[in-house]
This record gives sequence, structure tokens and C-alpha cells, in this order.
Amino acid sequence: MRNIHPAAWVGIALNFLMGWFLFAAIDRIDLNAFPSADREAMEAFIQGIMAARPIFMSLLAGQALALGLIAAGNRFGLPLSVLAGLLTLPGSIIYMIGCALSNGRMRYADFTPALPGVRGAFYVFPSSAVKKTRVWTAAFLIGMLAAFWVGAYDAGIVFCSLAAGAAWCMWRAAKIPVLALYERHFTLTPVFFARSLLIPYDSVEEARLFEEEESFFPFKFSRQQGRPQAKIRFRVETGRGARDLDWPLERLVQSDQGPALRELGDALALHGARLI
Repeated sequence: MRNIHPAAWVGIALNFLMGWFLFAAIDRIDLNAFPSADREAMEAFIQGIMAARPIFMSLLAGQALALGLIAAGNRFGLPLSVLAGLLTLPGSIIYMIGCALSNGRMRYADFTPALPGVRGAFYVFPSSAVKKTRVWTAAFLIGMLAAFWVGAYDAGIVFCSLAAGAAWCMWRAAKIPVLALYERHFTLTPVFFARSLLIPYDSVEEARLFEEEESFFPFKFSRQQGRPQAKIRFRVETGRGARDLDWPLERLVQSDQGPALRELGDALALHGARLI
């Protein structure tokens, strides 16, 4: 459990507290305090909320199960956390981000995390996600304003939480480079929600460029065709033995992919490894 990000614990606790507060408040509503003309509508509203209580509790149990699967390194943990989180928006945005960060920590637990910052780096390549997260943030903000404008306040609150999550992702994308080259090591961020990893050049046994079909789901349907994605597979000697580390080139801005490959290949060659 040490690799579970604190945001995941905070998120699941907030979901529980929000649910408890909502249902406790509903239990204490006195229908006699409402005018007779509104009493029937309020009673139907209360019955609908109370009928959803078992579903909400099941989703909370699903969130806890997903967190346990992530902690165990199970590949179904992250998709389950996203499903359970989307169905409990807006309160679950922190939980989903925490689960994604926890999955990144568990997935690369054998590698050394890099310290924040890029002081001393002679090449720094930013993330291609900066532009994408700006677009998503703007889209969710527009959706929020439109929902509030037409009086759809529930949808507006959901869009507000999504915009907040997208804004945090935009900040993270701008703050953490996907590749930084130093004199004796380099750092890379293999996936968006992973920490930057510190890789000494002399620990790289092999670096191979290849293409692989990529899909979010941990399984493939019989007719599912994944999207081809160019990657570099590093064979890295860690304290726990040799490990493979796949790094998608699309993490880089497209115009940076050629220069990054060239500079990384030259740096590896100086330390006895080749990018092939």
C-alpha cells in the first residue's frame, strides 16, 4: 500500500463523507414543513434518492475494490476505478486522479523516481499533453457555463469537477518534461500519470525502437484493432534485476521526436549502449 497516492485515500474518504452527509440530510427532511402543493414532488424526490442508496454504496465498494486491485498490481484495477469514479461524479474526480497516480507508481515501482526539476539538464523535451489538456480544460469550462446558463445545475457541477481535473492535468503536463538528458543519466516519464524515472546511461543494456498496438482496456475483443504506437523499449538494470521499460514516442511533441531520438541515441552511444 505504500505506493498508493494520498489523493486516492482522500478521494475515497470524500466520496464516503459526501454520501453519508447526503443520505443523513435526506433522512432528516420533514415533509410536513413543505407546502401541500410541493409535498408530493418532494416525497418523490426523496424516494428517488433513497432508492439510489444501494447503488451508491455498491459504487463505493467498487472504488475500494479497484484501489485494492491497483495495490496488488492487477491490470483491471485502473479501468474499474475509472468506471466507478465516472458514475459518482462530481465528488470522485480526486479519487480517479489518485488511482491513476497510484497505478503509475505501482507499474514502475522497480525504477528510481527522479527528483523534481530539471536543473543541470542540457536537453529538456516537454510533454505533448500540454496542448491536449488545454483543449479539454476549455471544453469542460464551456460545458459548465452552458449548463449553468440553461439551468442544468447538476450537469454544470459535473462539468466544473471535470474542468478542475483537466486544469490540474494541464498544470502537470507543463511542469513535468517527458525527457531530460543529463551528463550521466536521463529522466523520462513513461505515461502521463507516472513519476519521472531516473535512468543512468550505463544501466541501459539495450534500447530498441518498435511499434505496438495500444489500447486502454486490459483485454482485447475478438475484432478490436489497437492503434499502432511507436515506442522505445529500454532494457534497464535495476536493483531488482533487468527490467523492460516501454516509452511511447507520442509523449513527445511531434516536432521534437526526431531531435529527441538523435540526442538520446548519441548520449547512449557515449556510454556503450545503442538505440536500434
